[in-house]
Formats: sequence, structure tokens, C-alpha cells
Amino acid sequence: MIKVIGICLVIGASSGIGYLMSLSLTKRYQQLKTIRRLLLFLKGEISYGKSTLPEALDQIGQKLPEPFHLFLTEVARKACQYDGRTFQELFAEGVDEHLSSSSLTPKDKESLKQIGQYLGYLDIAMQISTLELYQQELELELKEIEATIPAKKRIYQSLGVMGGLFLAIALA
Repeated sequence: MIKVIGICLVIGASSGIGYLMSLSLTKRYQQLKTIRRLLLFLKGEISYGKSTLPEALDQIGQKLPEPFHLFLTEVARKACQYDGRTFQELFAEGVDEHLSSSSLTPKDKESLKQIGQYLGYLDIAMQISTLELYQQELELELKEIEATIPAKKRIYQSLGVMGGLFLAIALA
């Protein structure tokens, strides 16, 4: 009886792991779409709003869900303090601090940090060009994810169940 309960727990746990992995893919896709919105808002604020960068980030942060809300508002707050650090350092620190537990991959985070390198010190046209370039790269990434996400989710879920069954057979 205990063996049967153990086998059921192993299958359930591995199925849960597969489900969580597939959920992480969906979450990453949603977070990349949020970054796309962030870029659109930022481009609008820079080109039409003529706001300072901290003001723009704070306003945009109010419109976005967590963890991006906290990320942008904290970067804006720290940028207003003028403590001697560059905007690039503040932006990269914000990505590391507030987006570390997100579903974004390390590559996604590095790409996001690169935006911070070009914001704040170039002229408006160059900042907008940089945002448009990153936006194009992001669109390609989103299209690729859209095409592969259903198959990858099925694979993760199937591997979770199959791995659990394999372990259950091995333990039996």
C-alpha cells in the first residue's frame, strides 16, 4: 500500500514539474510582450512626451504589471538621486535586482540591459533608433516563441508524466 502511494506521489510530482516548466514558457512569452509594451511607451515618451528619462520610466512603470512596475519605478527613483552612477549602471542593477525571479532567460535580461546603455545620453533620434532596433529583435523572438510554444509545452508535460512513469516502474 505504501509503495502504491509512493508511486502515485512520484508520478504526480514529475507531472507537476513538467506542468511548471510549460507554465514558465507561457510566462516568459507574456513578459516579453510586456517588454514590447514598455518599449512602445518609452518610444512615445521620448519622442512626443519630451519627459526626462526618470519621469518617463516612472510614468510607464505605473502602467505595467509586476515585476516591471517595481523595476521601472525604482530605476526612476534612483536616477533622480544623482548618486554618481551612470544610467546604464542603474538600469542593469534594476534588471538584476527586480527581474531576477522573472521567467526571462539570461539572454533576455542581457538584451534588456543593453537598452540601458543607450538611453539617457544619446540624442532623441538615436535613442528612438535603438529602441526600434531592440523592438525588431523582440518581435522576431516573439514570433519564434509563438511558433514553438505549443509543441514545447506538450513536450514538457509529456516528459513530466513519462519521467514519473519511468521512475515508478524503476522503483516498483
